[in-house]
Amino acid sequence: MKIIVLFRLFWTSGASKIAIEEVRALSRLGHDVRLVFLRETSSGKYLEPLLRGIDYEIFSTKPPKWIYSTITGLFAPDRKGEGAVDYDLLKSFAKTVKPGDADLMICHDQLSGISGYRAWKSSGIPYVVYVHEKVTGKYKVPILGWYARRLEYTILKNAKKVFAGTPKIANSIISTYGIQATANFPGVELKDSKPYKSRDNMILTSAVWDRGRNVMVYLKLMERLENIKLLMVGRWRDKRLLQDFQNEIVNKNLEDRMELITGIPEDRLQELYSRAKFIIRFGWGEWGPGMVTIEAISHLTPLIINSDLGISDLIKENGGGLVLNEINYNDIVKFVQNNNNEKNYSALQDQLRRIASNYTWETHAKILIS
Repeated sequence: MKIIVLFRLFWTSGASKIAIEEVRALSRLGHDVRLVFLRETSSGKYLEPLLRGIDYEIFSTKPPKWIYSTITGLFAPDRKGEGAVDYDLLKSFAKTVKPGDADLMICHDQLSGISGYRAWKSSGIPYVVYVHEKVTGKYKVPILGWYARRLEYTILKNAKKVFAGTPKIANSIISTYGIQATANFPGVELKDSKPYKSRDNMILTSAVWDRGRNVMVYLKLMERLENIKLLMVGRWRDKRLLQDFQNEIVNKNLEDRMELITGIPEDRLQELYSRAKFIIRFGWGEWGPGMVTIEAISHLTPLIINSDLGISDLIKENGGGLVLNEINYNDIVKFVQNNNNEKNYSALQDQLRRIASNYTWETHAKILIS
């Protein structure tokens, strides 16, 4: 089968990592796969270690047009600029897809689905949509919000199939639009998984940081959690927030126990996943798995998460970490202290290993093209 996997931006994100691993898995299954990123960004260079051996292309190297950056800012102020939605590129790429170029397009998010929908209308190539975030259909922007909801419905309704990163996202699609969606967790590939005694006295978290991530929670936690270090890895969308956060670290005398790391190569990040004793990640209204949690399972690193994350039910059912309905710092401290030994830590790793055995990239890829 000839397949086009389409992703809007050549930049670092958990969603882009999912697309890349899909291409690897589909290629291993014998399919002819073409990976396309619609636009290059400055952070894309950090993806390069993941792309070794993969044939990919970047449709455009030009920055987003101001009008689309402005419109994106109306819907999501923190995503304008580098994260803008390039409506012109979505249309232009669809025009380049001709009958016979592919048997299927896999579109990552509803917006990439614009290209899939247009290519389907013009060339008859079916497309599927993989949704990474909660769908609400509630857009408060006048007129454009009505158009966005209508467009989203049209894209999902006409897709051959709709997939979601977690059951929570799948349920949001069904409840919002009445469209059936299939939950398809990202795959897990077991990587370097050190035992307790070989781990550093360190907790790791990773995300694209903005005000929606409620970063001050991590600061409050470290005021209570002693004798261990926290590494916060990732880009900061809001430079003022970064400065305020750095100032608070200094004010609370936590410089020795909190470290912010940006611009880290992928191979270095993987090393940190394997060295950390615990992975911590909170999300509010995200409902996606949070790619850091998938990486944690890959390295058998126990998780500390909240129940909003879409992967929380999987951890509740199978173990491998702590799931909080509400952020309770005392519960986190107790969990870290109780599992800061070889016996309990090994039990958590065994639980994560069982999860990894049930969710592979090949299984994920087969579901996408079923």
